[in-house]
Amino acid sequence: MFCFILAGLLVQPAGAQDLDSLRNQVNQLRQQVRQLSSQVNALQGGGGAAFADGASSADLYSRMDEINESMRRINGRLEELEFKVNNLSSAVELVRRDADLRVADAEAGAPPAPGAVEGGAGSAPERARAEADANAPRNLTPSGSNAADAGSSAADTGDTNGAYDTSLGPRSLGTLPLEPGEAPPRAAASAEARLEPPPAPPTEPAAGEETAVASVAPATPKEQYDAAQELLKNGQYAEAEAAFRSFIDTNPKDGNVERASYWLGETLYARKNFTEASRIYARNVQQWPKGDKAPDNLVKLSLALINLKRAGEACQFLVVLDNDYPDAAQNVKQAAARAKKQAKCT
Repeated sequence: MFCFILAGLLVQPAGAQDLDSLRNQVNQLRQQVRQLSSQVNALQGGGGAAFADGASSADLYSRMDEINESMRRINGRLEELEFKVNNLSSAVELVRRDADLRVADAEAGAPPAPGAVEGGAGSAPERARAEADANAPRNLTPSGSNAADAGSSAADTGDTNGAYDTSLGPRSLGTLPLEPGEAPPRAAASAEARLEPPPAPPTEPAAGEETAVASVAPATPKEQYDAAQELLKNGQYAEAEAAFRSFIDTNPKDGNVERASYWLGETLYARKNFTEASRIYARNVQQWPKGDKAPDNLVKLSLALINLKRAGEACQFLVVLDNDYPDAAQNVKQAAARAKKQAKCT
């Protein structure tokens, strides 16, 4: 069941037409269940002769077993389709809200949202990132401590022992323990500065004029990873997301790829893009089930699902955390306990 749910989180939305098709299948299966239930009730209520034409009791029981088995198979398929419908409904709603935002921007004469593709709608993750970037939270300080305490704690204990905050407020990342040796986060630029239009492209230099060549992206994997971390600490979540994705794509075998993939999920979670963040966390658990960040990914996956109103699935992942990672860091266990309370897990 755990693998089935995890795989379902990685499926990209197929669009409104696929959603309608799945809903039709769900309705058909429900109709079949009602028909089979009627047959079972008829057999149990003494109407077996209508189905078995006077057959023996053994034949009637055999027929009932066949009907019950059919109902079990249909119910299993029904649950699977309902799960897919929920996923697609969330994706369609995200696209709809993005379209409304773009129309409003166009009417107001605002520049297109980041990540938009001219002449087309763009991919769902790009639309999600463009929508969320406008409201990116700024506070990276772990809950219950000041910035200096957070920095010293991370340096002493490593990034798996930072404090989690499950309050899920719109302005606090809260669950971002720092890397060993990293300084506390600096104050981020204001939201108004983030919305300024990009600078005009440079003009061609005059004849004979020497131009300075800007340095390119960091040359080594470590420099790339450190640069992405710096963007994250500064609250530049969209830029940090792009940097972590580039690092992962460019250095797929580097030792920091698992860690970078976790922070990639954090850049999305910080901007309340819980749908895409849940897919990243789920992929991480599937790809590195024994990795150092596996418990952290499970906790954040559960929190993302809680925000998506999918508390039942969140509780299942928290059970997996307890069973498969009994030696998880204390802060992870505390965060899991708070998440269970928030999701009302039994």
